[in-house]
Amino acid sequence: MTILKVTLAAMGACALALSLVGCGSGEQASSGATTPGSAGKTEQGASGTVVIDGSGTVFPIADALKEVYGEANPGARFTVSKAGTGAGFQKLAAGEIDIATASRPIKPDEIEKLKAANIEFIEIPIAYDALTMVVPKSNTWMTQVTLEELKVMWEKGTTALTWNQVNPAWPNAPIKLYGPTEAHGTYDYFNEVVVGKNDNVRSEPEIVSRQAEYEPLIKALGRDANAFGFIGFAYMKMAQNTRAVPVVANGKPVTPSEQTILDGTYTPFSRPLLLYINKKSLETKPAVKSFVEFILNPDANNEPIRLTNYVPLPNDSYKLALDHVNAMKTGSFMQNFKPGMTFADVIKQSAAN
Repeated sequence: MTILKVTLAAMGACALALSLVGCGSGEQASSGATTPGSAGKTEQGASGTVVIDGSGTVFPIADALKEVYGEANPGARFTVSKAGTGAGFQKLAAGEIDIATASRPIKPDEIEKLKAANIEFIEIPIAYDALTMVVPKSNTWMTQVTLEELKVMWEKGTTALTWNQVNPAWPNAPIKLYGPTEAHGTYDYFNEVVVGKNDNVRSEPEIVSRQAEYEPLIKALGRDANAFGFIGFAYMKMAQNTRAVPVVANGKPVTPSEQTILDGTYTPFSRPLLLYINKKSLETKPAVKSFVEFILNPDANNEPIRLTNYVPLPNDSYKLALDHVNAMKTGSFMQNFKPGMTFADVIKQSAAN
């Protein structure tokens, strides 16, 4: 049995099948894992250390790919952690990690901190995710939701306290909102789409509950009859007692799925998941270079990405990203990404520049 299959089998032993995203608590929990090896075994391929930290959303992908890669490269040793997207960029700027994982594009102030530290980075895509609107299965009345209704629910200064104040067809019941904390790129992305920026979000403690970890967030969404929240697509597939609410896009309700994420119809909540690689690590650490080439190989990455419930990019997007790496093209092109854009078009636009 491959290591990936062992890892996936272990998911059943953790609450809500979340072992791939880290059993236990603490957003900075490390997998602490190293790739396999035993005395006398001939090492193959690249060797050395690879240190990865950042997004809790991207953690399952990075961890699964590390396990598969390690079977062929037992000399490579990994630390894969999930301190959060923002914390990952801080660690990259401090020179503490080789790769920062991110569920949103890097911000201008984060770029400035990297420049101040004389750290050049290369930005590449790894997979697609989609923010999923979630209610408990007991909720039979919210059959779809619009961006305007989301804004009425979440915007700072809103006067809506009950669901019928958002939509008259909904019940006269208290609004209860759930989501991740600001440490998550998921939080940033949702706020950009719905209310424009993070400081424009309502925060009344009797209405809004934010969780640092996805396990308690999913549990709360499943047991509170008046709950509404948002989580990543992969976590929705692992959740129990909840269902996804279709989002009205271009006049019709669309439910997130691999097809609607790839074809762009689940808009504006489809989003890329990204890696930010320290250029010096890529140039001086063979294991980092080899691992990056591996994760941009569709023949290698598609199965583990799908098994972690994310959506692989089209093959041509991985090729463009590998060309980006081979050219050592530093800086961020994803700052131009806007919710609802087709990711492949952004990559092609960057490659043409």
